[in-house]
Amino acid sequence: MSLSRGKEIITFYLVLFVGIMIFPCLAFENIGVGVRAIGMGEAFTAISDDTSAPYWNPAGLAFANKSRITAAQSDLFDLGLMHNFIGITVSPLKVGIHYEDFTDIKDELGFKEATIKLAKSFQAKPHISIGLTANKFRQSFEGGSGDGYGLDVGFMVNSSKLSKIRYGVSLKNVFSQIKYNTGTIEPLAPELLLGACYISPRQIIGVDINKDKVSLGIEQKLSEQVCVRFGYNGGQYSLGLGASIYQWQLDFALAKEDLGMKNILSLTKAF
Repeated sequence: MSLSRGKEIITFYLVLFVGIMIFPCLAFENIGVGVRAIGMGEAFTAISDDTSAPYWNPAGLAFANKSRITAAQSDLFDLGLMHNFIGITVSPLKVGIHYEDFTDIKDELGFKEATIKLAKSFQAKPHISIGLTANKFRQSFEGGSGDGYGLDVGFMVNSSKLSKIRYGVSLKNVFSQIKYNTGTIEPLAPELLLGACYISPRQIIGVDINKDKVSLGIEQKLSEQVCVRFGYNGGQYSLGLGASIYQWQLDFALAKEDLGMKNILSLTKAF
C-alpha cells in the first residue's frame, strides 16, 4: 500500500469516526444508490423509474413500466466498508421497497448502518405524479446506537407541450430525526433536489441541481440490449454500462470521488 493511499484510508476512518461521535446523524445518508443513477452522475431526480426510485424521487414509481427486483453490492473505495442494496418495485401498485446497509467488515469501528424505505406514488393528473417515501433508520457503532424515521416527498411533471421533457422535485428528510441511546435526538437536515430530463427511445439526458452542485447524465442505447452512461457530478465524473437479456439486466458503474474510485455492480430481474 502506498503512503498516500494509507493516509487516505486513515483520513476516511478518522472523518467517519468523528462524524459519528460528534455529529449524530446518518453517516452515509447521501451516498447515493442505483447503478444507473451513479453512472449518470446522480442526475436522476426527474428520471427515477427503477428500483432506486424510493431514494431519488418516489414520484418516479408512476413511470415504472415493469415490476423489478435489484441486488447490488460494492466495497466503498476498497476500504472494507460494504454497501449492500436490495430494491423492489411493484409496477401495478406503484410501490417500491428499498433496503440498504453499510457494514465495516474489518470491524475497526464496529460500525453498521441500515435503512428501509417504503415508497408509493399517486397519479394526481395524467401528467403529474406525487410520491411519498417513509424511512426507517438504524445505526450502531462502538459505544452507541440510534434509531430514526423520516419522510421524503417527490413530484414529477411531464411537459404538456414538449412530451419528451419531464421535471422532478424531491424534498428529502421532511420530519426526519434519529434518536440515540444517550437520549440525544438529532433532526436530519432537509435537502431539496430539482431535476429535468429529456427522454427519447434511444437516449436519456438528465440534469440535477441542489444547493451544492449541478449534476449531468446521459444514457445512450447502442442496441436494444446494450447501453452506455456518462455523468458529471459536481466536478467528478462517472461512466456506466448496462446489458440486458430476456428479463435480466446487468449494470456496472465507475465513479471518481474525492477518496478514490467507486465501482458498483447490480443485477436486476424484471417481471
